[in-house]
Amino acid sequence: MKKTGIKMNNPIYKKHVHIINPQGLGDIVMIFPLIDHLINTHPKSISFSVKGQAESDIIRFFFSSIGHDQFVRVSEFKKIKNPVIRYIKYIQSVQRLKPDIVISCFNVHPMLASLTAFFSRAKIRIGWKSSWDFFNTTSISVIPGKHKVFQHLSLLEVISKKKLRPRPVSFCVHPKTWQSMIQRFEAQGGNIETNYIIGIAPGSGLLEKHKRWPISKYSKLIDKVLTIPNTKVILLGSALESDLSHDIIKMIENKRSVINFTGKTNIIETLHLLRLCDIVVANCNGLSHLAGAVGTKVIGLYGPTDPSHTGVFSPDLTIIQKKKKCSPCYCRENITGCGNPTCLTDISVSEVFDSLMIMGI
Repeated sequence: MKKTGIKMNNPIYKKHVHIINPQGLGDIVMIFPLIDHLINTHPKSISFSVKGQAESDIIRFFFSSIGHDQFVRVSEFKKIKNPVIRYIKYIQSVQRLKPDIVISCFNVHPMLASLTAFFSRAKIRIGWKSSWDFFNTTSISVIPGKHKVFQHLSLLEVISKKKLRPRPVSFCVHPKTWQSMIQRFEAQGGNIETNYIIGIAPGSGLLEKHKRWPISKYSKLIDKVLTIPNTKVILLGSALESDLSHDIIKMIENKRSVINFTGKTNIIETLHLLRLCDIVVANCNGLSHLAGAVGTKVIGLYGPTDPSHTGVFSPDLTIIQKKKKCSPCYCRENITGCGNPTCLTDISVSEVFDSLMIMGI
């Protein structure tokens, strides 16, 4: 009787749901509440269109019930030079999953999302109102002023016919990975028992350099922080941001107390490093969202982006921003910035350091 009741009141029951979200790590973390609620509606399966391997690894780490074969990674089609053939191959991969329902996530390009949903052959296609929404079976409007987490949940509310609230997603350490990262930290002079560990994530992707606080200020902050006894700093980022961290280290006086993990860990190892930290200081980037997801306190430095819309979704987020008339300016039409992001450069080292002190360093 219980299962019959679930089936009668739940259009997702025993259906295959495909989620389109080929964006970065931060956008993946911001659909965690959507995935969490979806799993509890008893679908047959959930699959994803994601950017690449790191994004699929993150989803599978937090939601182990999702199979490794339930991902279409758009980065794997980039080697195909012809864009038409590339898109056809991508669509064919989605079709092979045989979705019943397709959900297009917030801020995915409306043409790409709507066409993918339509050609997937899914009977139910939920997306956003746009000039391409005639390909959807249901299109909803953006909720003004709401965080992306709530925008995503509103997609599921259309089906469930009830109000949904985000719930915390559990982070369970992988014992071998946890021990490995502790050993690597201590092999470079750290002490897990006595050190207060501050993570620094100074990157923001190659196209979004305007979202970065200046490295000269990061280096001054690190020097100031390291005047406090038993403090260690970990530098974090992808291999593409290695030069950024090297440049910061060059400017630092107390280099011995800085451990550079930039480009030296995979995404799951990075998760465990973020958990190892007491506080993470970061720009608006994927690592700040991952730090929030593992339960670490975050000091977020915001300028071009709006933290109430795309900030770390965590009660342990401290926001530092300089509100300017021109900010936030980040949008699909302006992802490379104005060239002079005073909204970030005007944030002082003292402001960030004072926030660290308030948070208990």
